Amino acid sequence: MSNIIFEWMWSQVADDFTPQKRSTYRAILSGAWQGQTYTEIAKGLQYSEVYLRQDLAPHLWTTLSNRFEIALSKKTFKSTLSQRYQASQLSPPQGSPVAIPLPFSLPFGDCGCIINDDRFYDRTAILEEIFESLRNAWNVSIVGERQIGKSSLLSKICRQGPARLGLDSSQLIYLDMELIHTEETFFQQLCKAIGVDHCRGYNLMEALAGKRYVIFIDEIEKMRNPQRFSGDERDELRGLSDGSHRPFTIVTASRTPLDELFPDEAYSTSPFFNLFQQIQLPAFSETVAEQFLRYRLQGDSVQFTDDQILELVQVSGGHPAKLQQLAKTLYKKLSREQAER
Repeated sequence: MSNIIFEWMWSQVADDFTPQKRSTYRAILSGAWQGQTYTEIAKGLQYSEVYLRQDLAPHLWTTLSNRFEIALSKKTFKSTLSQRYQASQLSPPQGSPVAIPLPFSLPFGDCGCIINDDRFYDRTAILEEIFESLRNAWNVSIVGERQIGKSSLLSKICRQGPARLGLDSSQLIYLDMELIHTEETFFQQLCKAIGVDHCRGYNLMEALAGKRYVIFIDEIEKMRNPQRFSGDERDELRGLSDGSHRPFTIVTASRTPLDELFPDEAYSTSPFFNLFQQIQLPAFSETVAEQFLRYRLQGDSVQFTDDQILELVQVSGGHPAKLQQLAKTLYKKLSREQAER
């Protein structure tokens, strides 16, 4: 029964993580479910305990809490969700298989990277601009404030890339810098994803002769850490992506423009100078924000009034994450009132 409850719980939350992170978070959750310490879990994943405890675990418990709408932690999640699972079950006839409940999905409140096409909304013009750049082998820097949808946009490009760029899915490589701590690990993961032996510089260029890849680097701010990244990695990335004859086209996502993240040094030019086409990812316009709210409520018994929609759009400023959280709060309020009538 314990395994059934774990799989039920995981089915509810799995889609809240990007495909690249999903196995890592499942392993953390599984270890915690089995009563392992963070030290034990970190050894199994080959991460430092500090990184797991301070970076990965908080995001996991926040995501789990948001999905089940109750505060959960490493100490409480197993008993709390086991009780919820038991309460959700009707007594089936003896010998009947136990059905695993389907995830309950609110129309609002998406947490983290959106990886399902039916939950991704708009950004049509920006996607067209990005794909046009990629078809011309131009590197792209996506810039936008926190939780504006940069990771979701990268995920969307990865899903559409094979069809729109005429590439195999193996030629689109996603690297999340939240999970990469050092310069050497960066190249290890890059080579592993491409399918070549670990190498750098000209050796890597020779290994990729005649090939083409689109490299997505999320949270590239992590490369600013001088204790872990020397700057040589940016020189090498420029050499691998500067021109249509090079094997890489790079797409980065950051909160700050690259020329501010990596400014020119005293006696040399920043390796990323004039290498990327910058695309700003803005908040939704008032029209798009209103359309988003109405789209998510299609066919739902709960509907927002025009005044409520106007207030949500104005208060959120069209920021997707803020809009979703405000809409989720209103939706739950109206749902309770509807149930009480």
